[in-house]
Amino acid sequence: MVFIPSARGCARLRCMNWTILETWRKSWAVSEKVKATSANKTQRADQTVLAASLEELSMGKGRIGNVIRGLPILVLTTKGRKTGLSRQNALMYLPQGKDFVVIAFNLGDEKHPACWVNLRAEPTASVQIADSHYTVRAREAEGDEREKLWQAIAEKNSDYEQYRTWTSRRIPVVILERR
Repeated sequence: MVFIPSARGCARLRCMNWTILETWRKSWAVSEKVKATSANKTQRADQTVLAASLEELSMGKGRIGNVIRGLPILVLTTKGRKTGLSRQNALMYLPQGKDFVVIAFNLGDEKHPACWVNLRAEPTASVQIADSHYTVRAREAEGDEREKLWQAIAEKNSDYEQYRTWTSRRIPVVILERR
């Protein structure tokens, strides 16, 4: 369940301005309406919600909307493989002890997401969850560990099984190990 505060509550928290809140609310509403429609529309809605989540997490320090479809959200900051610039992505994750498990699913696209390509080039990255920042090292889960983690995430959010059917590539399960 996603927490949607009133504008008055948001002002009291001083976590983001009204424009950001309205953008997020509209994105969330679109996501919920489109959830039951075609795959392409669901894919676009999920992209909109995650983009809005990235903006709200950076503006609101993660106090609002930090859970989407049963999984919490983190902000992953990687170094661009070609440019060397800092890149941020809002990702759903599964806590695994002190580490974080993410799926490099790219909403079922045939290409790997840029964040995974960047992590393969430079596995050291940072993660922000609410006000907390962590340095992590990424590694891909393999074999039984991968299947076990995939099932754990798919139980929380069935969309991952649908994403798996949209692509012929093997979707990486990535463990972000805290340093």
